[in-house]
Amino acid sequence: MAINYDFYSTKGLKGAKNDVHVRPISGQTTQTDDLARRIEKGTTATSADIKLVLTALSSAVVNELLSGNRVHIDGLGYFSISINGNITRDKNGKLRLQDASVKDVLFQPERALKAKLADARFTRSQHLGRKSKPAEESRIEEALQELGRDGAVFSSAQFRERLGLTASTANRILHRLREEGRVENIGTRNSLMLRLTGE
Repeated sequence: MAINYDFYSTKGLKGAKNDVHVRPISGQTTQTDDLARRIEKGTTATSADIKLVLTALSSAVVNELLSGNRVHIDGLGYFSISINGNITRDKNGKLRLQDASVKDVLFQPERALKAKLADARFTRSQHLGRKSKPAEESRIEEALQELGRDGAVFSSAQFRERLGLTASTANRILHRLREEGRVENIGTRNSLMLRLTGE
């Protein structure tokens, strides 16, 4: 088992120090059903039971995050949120937060998890020497499907970070996607909150 990788142009990427960068090539996205079947093979639980637990876990994590709590899952790491909004001062100089929203869900892996990945092996993708645009259509589609799964709403910042783009490049792509009718903005003009249209 090895992680496939390839080299890509850094054009359009923030803080790029070299003219190329390396990133893993994702052959597919492992879904909940896949995980459930894999876990089933090593336990006495059924795939249906495992899916039920994973769904309940997801719901519990969301509820804890909505309560402002940080969530720790043994063997994985810590989940927390970051906050977005307009910070203002009233006439007395008191700070106020307006239009508050969850900016992002943050994940900090456990050291043990990172240690388990230390033995990873890497192999260059078969399409040697190919340089891709930093946001080719296949990667855009993959990002959209992951971020917008099951009707989920995502921000322009999440889209940008998922693809490793500058804000201007991400906004240009999102503008095109909205014109094509593939995503719709349910937020404001200055604070995009997007979801897939299903088209």
